[in-house]
Amino acid sequence: MKLLWVNTNFMHPTTKGGQIRTLEMLRQLCRRHVQANRMFRFERQACRAAARVVAVLEQDACTMRELFGVTRVTAIPTGVDIVGFTPPAPPPDKTFDLVFVGSMDWLPNVDGIQWFVREVLPLIRRQRPECSLAIVGRRPPSSITALGIGDERVRVTGTVPDIRPLLWSAAVSIVPLRIGSGTRLKIYEAMATAGFSWEHVVGCFERVLDEAPQFTVRTRAAQT
Repeated sequence: MKLLWVNTNFMHPTTKGGQIRTLEMLRQLCRRHVQANRMFRFERQACRAAARVVAVLEQDACTMRELFGVTRVTAIPTGVDIVGFTPPAPPPDKTFDLVFVGSMDWLPNVDGIQWFVREVLPLIRRQRPECSLAIVGRRPPSSITALGIGDERVRVTGTVPDIRPLLWSAAVSIVPLRIGSGTRLKIYEAMATAGFSWEHVVGCFERVLDEAPQFTVRTRAAQT
């Protein structure tokens, strides 16, 4: 029996890699050390057993070839429904200045938004004191819900039935990810809404940014 292995989120670089930026990250990464080794063995076995491996990024495909010694790897980019993400006419009023969309039970998302609120948002508010932020995503931990308790301009929504209205009602979609792998679908979704995306992402997608410069403002932490 031939097996097709579609790896939409290459896990080993996420569980194994990334810089240790906070004490909590150190604790989590230590706890995940065993998981990283298990994930490496599992993904290596799955890739070697498959007749064809499909990755969603060429970068991930290259890493799989190097780490697992496989050659039958094809990169097929993911995408979003552009029609479905097109804002209605007339467009809704802007409720938030900034929005971040992502599962809040995922370490790269938690680290990224905590870093943004701690390091970047205060700089923005020096110029725009009223700047508001919506953090949208399922199962936010207490460290994330606390961000909305002490600041009335930060709203933590938890699970929502549809993310599109929140994307449509925000002026800028932010993607402040510093660790992780896989496809940042949130960037595609923000672009599909014809909005702007501020991002600080490990392994940014040069092809996407080059093809749609009018939608994306690319920024580095050093430039903030």
